[in-house]
This record gives sequence, C-alpha cells and structure tokens, in this order.
Amino acid sequence: MGLDRTGYYTTNDIRKKKAQYNIILGERSPGKSYAVKRDALKRAYKENKPTFIVIRRYEEDVKNNYIQNYFADNSTTEGNDGEVFTITDGEYESVYVYQSKIYFANRDPESGRMVPGLHIGYVMALSADERYKSQQFPTVSDIIFEEFVTRKMYLKDETIRLMNLISTIARKREVSVWMIANSISRVCPYFTDWGLRNIPKMKEGTIDIYTVENTKIAVEMCPSRKLKSKMFFGQAAKSIQGGQWETDILPGLPGDYEDYEKLYEMYLEGEGFIFKLELLMDEDAECVIYVYPFTKSVKPELPVITDEFSVSSMKRPYLRRNIAPEAKISDLFQQKKICFSSNLCGTDFYAVHRNMKGGLIAR
Repeated sequence: MGLDRTGYYTTNDIRKKKAQYNIILGERSPGKSYAVKRDALKRAYKENKPTFIVIRRYEEDVKNNYIQNYFADNSTTEGNDGEVFTITDGEYESVYVYQSKIYFANRDPESGRMVPGLHIGYVMALSADERYKSQQFPTVSDIIFEEFVTRKMYLKDETIRLMNLISTIARKREVSVWMIANSISRVCPYFTDWGLRNIPKMKEGTIDIYTVENTKIAVEMCPSRKLKSKMFFGQAAKSIQGGQWETDILPGLPGDYEDYEKLYEMYLEGEGFIFKLELLMDEDAECVIYVYPFTKSVKPELPVITDEFSVSSMKRPYLRRNIAPEAKISDLFQQKKICFSSNLCGTDFYAVHRNMKGGLIAR
C-alpha cells in the first residue's frame, strides 16, 4: 500500500477514500510531496487552467524562489529528471513562480531567462490569510498545505485560520485538501483540534478514516522505502528513512529513581498530552525536574499547568512564584536541569511547552 512499482509514494490508495482532507505523513524519502505535486500538475495541464494552491505557514516560505525550488524535482531540466516534459507532451520543461502565481515554463536558450506559459496555480501564506478574503479562485480544485507539522511555533488559532482560508478559496464548492508532513513531531494542533487521536500510534502503510460532523478526513502513514541510502545513520536515520517520529537526544535521570526524595509533583497538559512533573532531590541536596508521560486521570489535588480555561485554582497557565517548590521548578527549568523518562517524552514535552502561554515560568 502507498508505493508504486518503482518504490516511491503514490496517492492512489488515499484517493480511493474520497475524503475532503487528505493527510499524508511519513519518512522523508518516499516522495510524498512529489506525488501530490505531480498529480496537481497533471490536472492543471489537462484542464488548461490554475487548479491548485500551495500553502505554507509563513510569508517568508512563499517567496518566488522558495516555491520554484519546491517544484524543482518535478521539472525536466537543469539536472532534474521530473515529469513536467512528459506531463505537458513536450510543451514545457519547468515550473516558474512569479508574483505568487505558478506557471509552466521554458528557459530561453539565448537570454537564459524563464519564459512563463500556462498559468497553473497560486501560492499563499497562511499567516497572511486576511489578505486573500476578497479574492476569487473559481478554478481551484486542490489545496496543498506543505509541512503543516512543525517543531517550531504554530500560528495562534491556526486550525481555525486554515479553515477560514479554505473557505475563501472554495466558497460553497468542495475541494480536495492535501496536508503533507514528515513524521517530525507527534504534537500538532491539527491532531488534537480535529480529533485525530490515533496518529501517534499509526503503523506504516495504513490509512485511518475520521468523520468530523459531515467532513471526511483520511490519514495515511506512508510505508518506508525498501531501498535505503547509506548516507544516513544513527538516530536521524530512523526518521529520515525509517518512518519513526523524530526525537532529540535528551537527558535521562542521572541516578536510580528510588534514590531520590520527591519534594513536589504536578502536571503539565496541552495538545492532548499530559506529563507528570516531579521535583526530586538527591543525597547531595541537588534538585532536578523529572518528567514522564501520564495516561491516567490526573489527581484533582495536584496543580495542572494548562492553557485550558478552568475556574479551578489548581489549573492555571503558569507556575506561581510565591509557592517555593514551583519557583524552584521554574529556576531549574531555565537552567535546563530537567530530565525525561525517554527521548520521545522529552521531545513531545518541549513541543507542547513551546506553544504554551506560560508553562514552566513562575509569576
């Protein structure tokens, strides 16, 4: 499932699900983006009009040269063996981007400049969503949101902003949305806001279907390519060409857990994840924060750091400086005196904390 005869990704299986939203995840090497772009280019040429829009998160990511490089592997020139020449029956050899519009193009042999031909698509930045509200895109049938999962900051209310942008594009029509990402982080607002709770547990080569009200969402975890490159090794190789979620190398507890005295405990909650935090002290009176994933119901008598609104005094967005153990936790966190039960736990923890309003900062 998911790979063609050449061992690269194909959209054939997920297309059969006929979902409005198609989420494609997996390792970096099987050609997820290439396949989606190839399908979009084929449709645009066949229909002889702009049929797709490429979305990136920030305006700096939609500069002409960035998007043109994004399509470089689809081009049939300058060292690339993409399929533009074949798709267009020899009429064009490259993809060219100018003023946020995407064209099929050829390079002039005398001047060396790109000569745009058929207008086939558009480029948009999600962060500039308000700018597009008055525009019309009646011929667009596919929206491609590339790298929608990030290990950096998400936009405020990002999932709602994406919906609003899609509404601007589609109006009352139905279009196909293609959301592509490498398996770099299990923490993502789209996973939690849309109820895609099984994504962290998905196996390669599987497709899950979710129905949210009247909307169908298909999620495919791409299989890894059988042919592996010898250029990658160690922890990085497991995500680049192994399909595993990317993790940082983070410190574990220096000694045996039983040898520490527990001074304080609390929770941090966000994006569907719950972490138990314990303030531990060793025999030399040195303190450290220890974090591990928590899957049970939280104890109501313990503090919870969360952005979720609650009238409970135990739930709040930040630590309190007037509570000595919490002030200590805040100081230790800023000194990076924090350990984790596993690299995956630590990676998830930092991804959640990065997008919180307060987190482990005392006030």
